[in-house]
Amino acid sequence: MFNHTDSQYTVDFALFRTDGTQSRSAAREYSEQLAVGPQATARREAVAEARPYVVRYDVWENNSTPTDKDHVHFVPTGDGDDSVAFDIHAEGTLERR
Repeated sequence: MFNHTDSQYTVDFALFRTDGTQSRSAAREYSEQLAVGPQATARREAVAEARPYVVRYDVWENNSTPTDKDHVHFVPTGDGDDSVAFDIHAEGTLERR
């Protein structure tokens, strides 16, 4: 997460496997809440296996005001350089890098 604003944002995100008919809770591979300060970054490494995912996220300004909610599809290649990155913009919206 790359925060390009002057506000603190909290991003709730989760990775869900897409390879089965399991329930949403059973498909959840990883979830975390990241706090990203003004003009700062937050990074996590090696949080899940290389397989297709849906990444769902909710964004909160100052941990109280919802600003964005959506999902993206992420298919890592397994070559060791897989990542999904987002920019946080002025309105508190996330954009995939």
